[in-house]
Amino acid sequence: MNRYLSVFGLSARSTLSKLMIVIFAMAVIQTGMFLYTLHHTEGIVLLENLISQSKIVYVFGVGFLLYYAVLCGISKHISKAVLTMHRLSIKERTANWIGVLYNAMALIVFLAAELTICLMLCGFYWNSDVSGDYQHVMYTAFYRSDLLHSLLPMEDYLVLFVNALYVLSLSILAAYMQQQNRRGKQVFLTAFAAGITCAEFVQNGNSSGGVLGALLVSMLAVFPAGAISKSGALDEDNFYGGEDERYETEI
Repeated sequence: MNRYLSVFGLSARSTLSKLMIVIFAMAVIQTGMFLYTLHHTEGIVLLENLISQSKIVYVFGVGFLLYYAVLCGISKHISKAVLTMHRLSIKERTANWIGVLYNAMALIVFLAAELTICLMLCGFYWNSDVSGDYQHVMYTAFYRSDLLHSLLPMEDYLVLFVNALYVLSLSILAAYMQQQNRRGKQVFLTAFAAGITCAEFVQNGNSSGGVLGALLVSMLAVFPAGAISKSGALDEDNFYGGEDERYETEI
């Protein structure tokens, strides 16, 4: 069990601080854009209209792409990760699925963080003059706003299913990219899936067109799921190459 926790901890140590920086930066920028729009708005405005006018959904999209890039291991020291898992004598497929679990948890944290940011912005709206008589129906914004409805779909179980499908599929794709990065290979399939996900949230939201996007992303994850499940042991001689082999030799 300690070996598996070590692999999980390795993923956390190599990405957690960078992921938190992305979330913090996203929170600061979105808050600034929303408050700027709020203070330059005259009259009474619905919350969903104010969110749309502030364009914070585009910050969410960029933040998601940066967050997912870090999660995929683009900025991680791949050689150190390989050597550590090699010493733990863990099957690569086991390490891969531990990575899927970590990726899923990280994506859930990202969505939860964005929801927290949006709820904070709702508080600013509630205490402002532009809310007027719309304060008592503010909850309807979570049905009318694509971004809010995607983050907190209330009793819309289809959106919950779509979100779960996105999280699972993207977690598998990220683990597959991490595996290929350890081999010194580049994977563009993951970037394509991330682009589809971002476009669905930014342009339509899960309340309208997210189902087709989620199904497409899940189809893209079918082959990677098989690839990360068929891998052998991390201590196989042919697993190391290029930079990883030189790193091991130096150690």
